[in-house]
Amino acid sequence: MSRRVEIAGWILCLLLALLPRLWNLPARTFNLDEAYSFRFAERASLRQVFDPLSEVNRSEPHPTLFYTMTWGWLRSGYALLESSGATRETALRAMTVLVSLAGVAGVMAAARAWAGRRAGLAAGLLAALSVYSVLLAREARMYALLECGGAWLLFFLFRCLRDDRPRAGALTGLVLAGWFTMASHYLGIVYAACAWACLAAFRPRAWPRWGAAGLVLAGLYAYWLTGFLLQAAAKGGGSAWYPSTGLVIPFTFFAFAGGHGLVELAGRAEALRAAIPGLLLALFPLAALGVLWRRRGERAAAAPVVCAAVLLAAPLVLVWLASFRMEGLYDDTRYVAAGAPALFVPLAAGLTLARGRARPLIFAAAALFLAVNTAGLVRVARAEARAQPDWRAVAAELRAIDPDAVAVYCDYMTLPLGFYAPELELTGLPDRRIDARESLFEACPDLRQADSVVLMISHPRGHEDDYRRLFGEIYGGLEPAGRGFHRVELLVAGEAE
Repeated sequence: MSRRVEIAGWILCLLLALLPRLWNLPARTFNLDEAYSFRFAERASLRQVFDPLSEVNRSEPHPTLFYTMTWGWLRSGYALLESSGATRETALRAMTVLVSLAGVAGVMAAARAWAGRRAGLAAGLLAALSVYSVLLAREARMYALLECGGAWLLFFLFRCLRDDRPRAGALTGLVLAGWFTMASHYLGIVYAACAWACLAAFRPRAWPRWGAAGLVLAGLYAYWLTGFLLQAAAKGGGSAWYPSTGLVIPFTFFAFAGGHGLVELAGRAEALRAAIPGLLLALFPLAALGVLWRRRGERAAAAPVVCAAVLLAAPLVLVWLASFRMEGLYDDTRYVAAGAPALFVPLAAGLTLARGRARPLIFAAAALFLAVNTAGLVRVARAEARAQPDWRAVAAELRAIDPDAVAVYCDYMTLPLGFYAPELELTGLPDRRIDARESLFEACPDLRQADSVVLMISHPRGHEDDYRRLFGEIYGGLEPAGRGFHRVELLVAGEAE
């Protein structure tokens, strides 16, 4: 394959990755976490979003890199896109879309470093059409950063394993990629630990070099780790963390220490189901790649190892995809999904290196992966197409039923969310805006004369109790009751005091 053909392939893979990540991006209103990210980065200072121990950051258990990047994006790319007519959902999510594209490029670079140009393009195709990678990109949260950092961590790991004594440039890249991954999410600790474990296993004589690099990484990360430990101590240690599906991975080191994690895990088969694939997705592919690299001079002999890696990983993929629930938008598995680069690379390497009887098995695994993910993308597209109803039409129908009713539209960006944000706007129909610090009835005097108030709330299914609690605490005059489908249209009706 010529250099020109490879460049064209890279461009096509990135364009293919861009299409599902951008398609109908503003269809969904911000979810709870996205609304918090937006308001937090919008209203706080740079010091407040960067410092894990700042007064507004003490209740946030994640590292602060994502919020720092969001703070800068709101004052640069977001402002530019919004001024050009983009919706706020599109303008904010564009940042994670770009990060996801960088992650696809990292997957391609890692596969190319291991098994050549064809493997790089194959890995790019797998990453471009990965339904979980698409979902990570379409949510303005830190999981796209975690996936991107993990991909580049793999790339620099292969660069370090290329020589008996890792070069300074490769180790520097490994440290920076490790820091980016760990500062994106605490699950990044597992990724970095896997990378250094591979160095210890396959380059033991070079321990002074990779050991010094590990100390540098620990020093860079100490600021955030200290903040997390202090936050955990303030919340009562392990009792503050519930290792529900996926969360058991990053918090193993902390929650299990108090025993609470073991109790939770023993009582929740769903958590165990997702924890095991998550750990294996993070650990096994890296170990398999290390074995392959050690035998890089014997490609034909390495093919069975690649085949074994893919065949062992394939059931994990099926378990992983079986947990796919559109109603929750992958809430239970996104922590596992961010480790997908560790799966794409050995699969792409197998497509290139496999020979003989192993070759059809590798191609069958890749075809199965693409088929399942393509079906998932179609499912996402259909869900997004009906994600946002016409609230004005709904309000008109409600008024036709009850002419005295006053309809008010709310979403996560308009609800007062307690500690999540000190003040949020409440958007009424048609164009009324209210400061949420004021009482709903003080801000809308006409509601006092209304016989009934209808609140149309955009929310994911399963959050009705949260809304009842919020409205019960903030607007005691309303008694919520209603219905919902997929993620939007919960109509909450009650009598105004």
